[in-house]
Amino acid sequence: MKNKKLSILNYAILSLGFLFLLWFVKENISTKQKTHITHSGTLSCFSENEKKDTKKTCELSSAARFGEYIIIANDKAKDEILFYKINSLIQQSYQRKISPAFKIKLEPDYQIKKIESTSIFKDWIIMFGSYDRNIDPLFTKIIALKFNEQTQKASEFHVVAGPELYDVFKKVISTSTPNGVDYFKIEASAIVPKPGSETEFMLLLGVREDGKSYKGGENQAATKILAASITEKDGKIALGTDWKIIYNREHTKDFGISSLEYNPEDKFLYVLLAFEKGKSFSGKLLRTRLADLFNNKPLESVDEVSFKNHKPEGLAYLGNNEYFIVSDDDRDETPLPDGKRDANEAIYWIINRKSK
Repeated sequence: MKNKKLSILNYAILSLGFLFLLWFVKENISTKQKTHITHSGTLSCFSENEKKDTKKTCELSSAARFGEYIIIANDKAKDEILFYKINSLIQQSYQRKISPAFKIKLEPDYQIKKIESTSIFKDWIIMFGSYDRNIDPLFTKIIALKFNEQTQKASEFHVVAGPELYDVFKKVISTSTPNGVDYFKIEASAIVPKPGSETEFMLLLGVREDGKSYKGGENQAATKILAASITEKDGKIALGTDWKIIYNREHTKDFGISSLEYNPEDKFLYVLLAFEKGKSFSGKLLRTRLADLFNNKPLESVDEVSFKNHKPEGLAYLGNNEYFIVSDDDRDETPLPDGKRDANEAIYWIINRKSK
């Protein structure tokens, strides 16, 4: 009788342990991944013939949706913008070397050596330099342009801001750390409604890293966001002088902001983080409500699984809970399901966020 009771007790303990294990796995998966990949593959930045130029690489660093297109910048090509037809990205669940529908060449006055982010405001395409390391105008520039989908022509180019913002950014970012900063890098942008207003907007800029130098900054992976008002005035984009740090909170050690995207449907700001150390890459997608952002609350995890071994840098909302993400794996021949990435390829994903 005693052995029978022990058997029943052992069975009960094992059953409870198994149920706990199922619960733990379920919670762990739901916490780290609330999405699934619907499409993936690679984008081709330049032709096979151009691959012979060993200095030319495909390092896509920003993405934005404009109508039927995804607008992408290669931070190694200062004079062109790539336009990919969204439909071309979803022909198969996996495909390689999708070519851009067309490219737009930038005149010297509007060239940016490292376009790190792109945002859409009304009918303007706004592109941002990294503002890192120096006050060279090629690094310290924000441009705006309009684009006609029918004619596939760009027009009304203008420089929104230049090197004058470098000192402004440095002063504001320095308030976020006791020792100030001598170096910083802007890598993300988004335009969101001002709190309490449906007609006024704010520009958010994500700081990827900061510190004493790009070689040894103490905050190599930052999760800081600057903000200022943004308007359209006299037919041009105008930025306010009300710059301030609105968010300063580390989510995961060594992961820094690489892209921001506001979803006007669910009213969340989506935050893409990237990790880079030597040849090790990874990424995470998070989100937050604007009220929580302004109150410096922790970010909510959306996907911490899909981007392992890659460095996601561009994020664009496509609608219907779908997001486009493109990776900048630098010059490395990162693995693909059917081989290795070529120099003219960049990896992309389209993910669908599960409801709730």
